[in-house]
Amino acid sequence: MYAYGDRLECQNFQAQFMKDLDQVNSLDQIKWIFEPAKNPTGKAGTSFKDAMMQQIDELPVTDDMAEKFLKKSDVSAADLKMVLEVKFDDIFKR
Repeated sequence: MYAYGDRLECQNFQAQFMKDLDQVNSLDQIKWIFEPAKNPTGKAGTSFKDAMMQQIDELPVTDDMAEKFLKKSDVSAADLKMVLEVKFDDIFKR
């Protein structure tokens, strides 16, 4: 679980989220909680969800990570990113 402040810093987010992915065996084990009063936004003032989706798209995930979390051998990093976006509301709470 990770709590975040009012700005999404891409390097900090990516580094911490990649560490989280290394330390768990299931996406259900990852929960980030954001303080709603701070209303986190991206650097350009984009909405919380838009900023987070952009960060997910830029994560340096690998095909091996996709296989680990999706439990299939014929999946790619793009498939894992798609699942992260589908599970967005389960992982990132406000």
